[in-house]
Amino acid sequence: MNKKTSTDFCSQEPNFPEHGFMTFLFIMHQENTLGVYPLITLFTSMSEVGPTIEEILDKANPEDGAVISESAIVVPVTFLSRYPLRREFWTNPSHHFDDDNRIKEFMPILTKYQFYQLLVTPASYKKEAWIFHATIPFLISMPGSFVENFMLLSDWPVDQSAKSAGIYAFGQPQRYNWKTQEICRFDEETNKKMDSLN
Repeated sequence: MNKKTSTDFCSQEPNFPEHGFMTFLFIMHQENTLGVYPLITLFTSMSEVGPTIEEILDKANPEDGAVISESAIVVPVTFLSRYPLRREFWTNPSHHFDDDNRIKEFMPILTKYQFYQLLVTPASYKKEAWIFHATIPFLISMPGSFVENFMLLSDWPVDQSAKSAGIYAFGQPQRYNWKTQEICRFDEETNKKMDSLN
């Protein structure tokens, strides 16, 4: 986590939503899928997805030829427990956790979601509201030391005033058209496509 100098560590308890979802975008070139990108934001409403993607499109470089498909993937998540944060999580990060790392870690979720849980971190507290990040998945069978090591060693930004992070269970991924707001379950063809991307 990013190193901080303020003394206001672990002073506020985030109000984690009971239910939410994360979104995966298909990055396309012409009609071929280049990859799948997991958005960082933990959403609590489907109505938030479209405007967020529109913001991404506004910042995208149209000259590289890549586009975002209207068809996305939403994965519902359900709150399980809190993970207490400690001041030492901000003192000595030694590993950079970037987009490439996140993409690699999240890919198995699309076909094997039932074997994973999600670490959700409080990103910031502004105007009396928390912003949460869908940070990293981890195998349910992994020892609790995985989250501990991630929090101690990574430079992932977490609000220093937060008393806890959240642990969430994944639900079944679904296809979502962020323009028409239509939702449908994965079909066999989509499952094969997801397996091929892993």
